[in-house]
Amino acid sequence: PRMTTPALCWNKGGWLSMKHSIFAALFALFMLVSAPAFAEIDLTPYELPSEYGSSVQVISPALTLVLTDKSYGRNNENTLPTSITLYDEGKIGLQIELPDYAADGTRQLYDLFAASPTRYGLITYQPNSETIRPVRFQLLLGNGLTKGITLNSSPGYYRFTSDCILNRRYDGETQFVDQYYFEGDLISSTPIPLDLSGPYAYTVLPDNTLVYVPDCEDGLHFQHLSADGTLLSDLPIPHSTDAIVPKVYFSDDGGILCQYQVGDPYQSSVLNCADEQNALLWSKTLSAPNAIVAVSQVQFLPNHETVLMGSAFANSRKLFTIFKLHVDAQGNILSRDIRDFTTHATYRYDKVLDTFGNLYAVTRDTDAYPIAVVPFEDLPAHDDP
Repeated sequence: PRMTTPALCWNKGGWLSMKHSIFAALFALFMLVSAPAFAEIDLTPYELPSEYGSSVQVISPALTLVLTDKSYGRNNENTLPTSITLYDEGKIGLQIELPDYAADGTRQLYDLFAASPTRYGLITYQPNSETIRPVRFQLLLGNGLTKGITLNSSPGYYRFTSDCILNRRYDGETQFVDQYYFEGDLISSTPIPLDLSGPYAYTVLPDNTLVYVPDCEDGLHFQHLSADGTLLSDLPIPHSTDAIVPKVYFSDDGGILCQYQVGDPYQSSVLNCADEQNALLWSKTLSAPNAIVAVSQVQFLPNHETVLMGSAFANSRKLFTIFKLHVDAQGNILSRDIRDFTTHATYRYDKVLDTFGNLYAVTRDTDAYPIAVVPFEDLPAHDDP
């Protein structure tokens, strides 16, 4: 017997309608044509010691950070200590045990970050009913963790560039975006107009101008602000639903690619791309019949070309794929690469980039198996479309 998998379609337009379903047929992304079901991939060679609640940050093809948290175990099932471990070619290069509680008895929570090939490490914060709380950022060096910098912040308020930490904060009724060196020195502070909503995402450019995607009642907006907070440009992005949670990606020069998903239970990926002048380059929808399609990583190339990376999966069909899609400045497809990821993790896998831009599949099935980190290139090719 043979199994036919769905076609993944590339639609013009940033919102779905009957009209755009016709475009879906006209702009085919790729066809996963009649093919035998793929055998389950053995993840054993790619597994790293981990347990329930563990997390991974891939630094490079050789280096991977693993955070284990003993307190996350159910019924005291976790046996590995709470620690941050740097693996070098699969072997432990450095391991630091972390306290589950601070000196005052407060529970400690941890996370990992990687801003560049040489700037990566540990995030520490405490459970708190308040949104804003002290958050500590420490670099991991060859001899251990640095003293780091502590900011009043929260997940979603801070982000990283290759050489600094960005943090959004309030001072009374005024909102600012601060830029810090990892060593702790303040680089710049950009005020945000009072009438501007909090952002889904933001970044600061080398000239201290701000690229901002606010949460507005009338839809998505791509905005550029000067270093003193003056609104320079505003690009409204129409969408078909109020219930969107966009993922936003920024190029180094201020370009934006925004993705959000529509549909239930099968979801399509709506994509809008703007250049560094905040002019819309293209708007398209990526979809597949009876499957969930999402772009989860983006690489910006010269001449406004882009590499879109994500997955198309359908649990009921045992369809689990990862793709790379290279598009030009108008969103036209230049090349594509599709890989199979049929494993015991089923749909529980993330698509992540290391600090050099290499793509990996990272499993989240940590109840019964260790986390596995699989390079995209090691995966078997799916059928040539």
